[in-house]
Amino acid sequence: MSARPTPTNLVVEGGREVPFTSQANHLVSFFKTKATRHPRAEVPRLPPRTTSMFRAITRQELASALRRISYATACGPDDVYNEALVHLPKVARTALLRTFNRSLSRGMVPREWRRRTIFPLLKPGKPAGRVESYRPVTLTSTVAKLMERILHGRLRHLVQSDSQAGFRADRSSTDALMWLRAHVQPTNASKTPLTSAVFVANLCIL
Repeated sequence: MSARPTPTNLVVEGGREVPFTSQANHLVSFFKTKATRHPRAEVPRLPPRTTSMFRAITRQELASALRRISYATACGPDDVYNEALVHLPKVARTALLRTFNRSLSRGMVPREWRRRTIFPLLKPGKPAGRVESYRPVTLTSTVAKLMERILHGRLRHLVQSDSQAGFRADRSSTDALMWLRAHVQPTNASKTPLTSAVFVANLCIL
């Protein structure tokens, strides 16, 4: 286990140190000024559905997602660590899978999964006695992130086209260039005229 630094009282206004409760209040006030969304902004709500658009999550999907999660992740407010999820017995995995599928079929997320813990992390080389030296790190439920990982894998295949090269893992604009070259060379060899080709990323027209 890595060593953690000893908590240091924040020096706020006037160079005075304050108790930990007041420290938290000062950090919350500071982080609120950096928020990108207005605190009273309305959250869009989807109309209720009587049927689910998702097929049930399978045991294979759950096992695959568990193999990919990292141990080097802090737990959220529910105090469930990734190590505990990986070593769940068969009965517990069945119960977890049932919970995931019930959430999908009903279109509801457990309240505990929506809770967040904001942890102030000291920036490298910054003085520990100033609120400006900390950045907020949000810790969320590892159980919720496990379900998100499964759904992300499904949505990625639906949204991303096989011809898309940018903003994809293990793909780049070089792949698009190589694909274009592979199609142009046989055309030149057969003396067939090439009408046009467009490479949108660099706005080049050949």
